[in-house]
Amino acid sequence: MRSNAARAGSATVLTMAFILASLAFAGSAAASEVEVQVRDPVTDAFFSAQHPLSQCPGPITAREAAIWVRNVGADSDTYRLALQLPPGWEGQIKPDVTLASGERARIPLLVINPPTPWAVLPGNYTLSVTASSLSNPKQSHKAEFPADFLTCYALAVWPEPTEQAVCELQLHHPQLWQMARADNSDREHEQGKLEPGALHPRGRAEDARGHPT
Repeated sequence: MRSNAARAGSATVLTMAFILASLAFAGSAAASEVEVQVRDPVTDAFFSAQHPLSQCPGPITAREAAIWVRNVGADSDTYRLALQLPPGWEGQIKPDVTLASGERARIPLLVINPPTPWAVLPGNYTLSVTASSLSNPKQSHKAEFPADFLTCYALAVWPEPTEQAVCELQLHHPQLWQMARADNSDREHEQGKLEPGALHPRGRAEDARGHPT
C-alpha cells in the first residue's frame, strides 16, 4: 500500500498541473479577445497557402487585401495595428482602431510597397498584420497571409506622331475682278478691286479672267 506521503505528493503534483493548465487556458483566452482576418475583397475568402493573394509585383492596398479586426472580448477596447513585412518592404496601415464588444471593422488604410517591381523576384512572400490591445498588450492576434507575385510582362503601345497639313487660301493683295452682265443694262461690264477678305459682288472671288480664286 502506498504511504500517506506518497498520496500527498501525487495530489500536490496533480494540483500543480491543474493550476498550470488553468493559467495557460486563461492566457489563451485573454489573447483571443481580439481577432484579425485577412480576406479577399472580391470573394471574401481567407487568404491561405491554397488561396494566396496573387498579383503582379507592385503595391498591395485595401483593394487587394481586406483586413478585418473583431473585438471578441467583453469590454470595449482600442487595438494597435502593425505590419510585419519581408526585408526591404515598406507598409502603412491605420494605427489604432476602437471597437465595442463584439464589433467588427474593416481597416480602410492599407499600403504595402515591395521594392521596385524589377527588384522583386516572382514567388511567394509571407506578410502578416498584428492587432494588440492598448489596455493589455498581452492580448494580441497575428494573421499571416501569403502574397504570390506572378511573372508579368508589360506592353506599352502608343501611336506614331502624325502631321496634317491644312491649306488655306489667303488674299494678301487686292485682286482685280471683272464681270460681264447678261442683261441689257447700261453697264454691260464691271471691273474693280477685291480687297483681302472681301466678297465678290457675286458672292465669290474671281481673278481678272473671271475664274474663282
